[in-house]
Amino acid sequence: MPFDFVVVGPFQDRATGELRPIVSDNPTVLTDAAFAYIWLGLFLKAEPIAERAVELNPNSAFNCSVCGHVLAIVGRKDEGIKLTRKAFLLSPRDPLEYMFHLYEGSALFFTDDLRAAQRALEHSLRLKPDLMFPRMFLAAIFEKEGRTEDAQLQLKRIIDFGSGDAIKNIFRPRPEGTLWPSLTEPIRRVYDGDVPSPLGA
Repeated sequence: MPFDFVVVGPFQDRATGELRPIVSDNPTVLTDAAFAYIWLGLFLKAEPIAERAVELNPNSAFNCSVCGHVLAIVGRKDEGIKLTRKAFLLSPRDPLEYMFHLYEGSALFFTDDLRAAQRALEHSLRLKPDLMFPRMFLAAIFEKEGRTEDAQLQLKRIIDFGSGDAIKNIFRPRPEGTLWPSLTEPIRRVYDGDVPSPLGA
């Protein structure tokens, strides 16, 4: 089943494919909706939804982690890091700990603290080696540092795991006013090198 359908399907009008307005005071529904908007690259629309989820349930580690990830992408970096780290305090032995490390790493990436970001992302992979997004962020870090072969290896691992479509997804058209290009541009440069591009570039 396409990941687009799994993530976005519950919030789409089946006749038109358009996203329905999110009308809910259920923080779990709101965080799921924010995640769908994130997958589609609609970060500015995800921002208030994710914040509302945290407002309604500030003690949910997952809500805090997702919201922190979004805030960092839209430039609210300090707030984003604070929320991603709050997730660990709220639920230090959470089954989703691997995701908390991923979102902490992504928030640190958007602040240009690449060493700390790398540590968090690698911790995420130690907990769940088949994750795709930590490897994308690591690829961008390595390319920024001039370690093109290491960046290519991360992307190759994603493709080998059968998740090449996830790489395509990060290049969806996205609105201005976010820090997302700091992730996509290094990866685009790697595609221009020797890595066979899933984008057909």
